[in-house]
Amino acid sequence: MMILAVTMIMIAAPRLLHELALVPGAPIHKKLTEAEPVYAAEIDALESSRLGALAIASTPDAEGSLGLTYLLKAQREENPEDRAAWADMAVSHFENSLRQARFEPYIWHQLATAYLMTNPSRPVDAAKAWQASVETASYEPRLLLPRIHVGILAYSGFDETQRELMRKQFAIAYERSPLGTRQYGTKFDLLDWFVFLSPDEAAQEYLLAKL
Repeated sequence: MMILAVTMIMIAAPRLLHELALVPGAPIHKKLTEAEPVYAAEIDALESSRLGALAIASTPDAEGSLGLTYLLKAQREENPEDRAAWADMAVSHFENSLRQARFEPYIWHQLATAYLMTNPSRPVDAAKAWQASVETASYEPRLLLPRIHVGILAYSGFDETQRELMRKQFAIAYERSPLGTRQYGTKFDLLDWFVFLSPDEAAQEYLLAKL
């Protein structure tokens, strides 16, 4: 019995240590998932906790979370070479995460974003990741408009199937919230694209009407 108990402890210990290493970054990761602003020091703290956890064991959550920290660093980086380097690191960890758990629409979405920031940019790979995000969660409310945004950036890499998915995604977003769609398009200067993707003339007219 003692040998069995020791064996079970030895098996469980790495997992426990891995989970403990994730704890310091948990509040920061929660802020990111809720789209709250984070400071550079918080991103560094999240990176440190995830690196510590991954030194013990690789899990999809830790890999994805570390990928997100590198994506955020890429998005905040002004130097093009450093931005691409951070994006490459993000891609590596997102891919590691998805190898272990493929049905993660947010990770696919973030991977598509990272592909667009590498040097050279990878719009075809971004399009494939974008499609995977759609296919795993077509109606996820928080993803709809950001995913359309990334799809627009990756549109040069789209095939006809992906273009049709894009039109369907836009129709879902617009039906769910015409006003929210118009406000998002105005904020990010995407109204011309939104009109192009619109399902009918009435939607086009609404999108172009003054707020």
